[in-house]
Amino acid sequence: MAEEKQHHRMFHHKNKEEEGGPVDPEKNVKHHSHLQKIGELGAVAAGAYALVV
Repeated sequence: MAEEKQHHRMFHHKNKEEEGGPVDPEKNVKHHSHLQKIGELGAVAAGAYALVV
């Protein structure tokens, strides 16, 4: 059990390109846009926290 990798559960989707299945370009763009917005929100939150502390 100690040898098993521990993963967080966020954004772990099967990669359809590796599986050989069809890739929906619209979903791919939407997914990356969502991740970018989350990253920007994290940066804003970190900056606000730095101003408060």
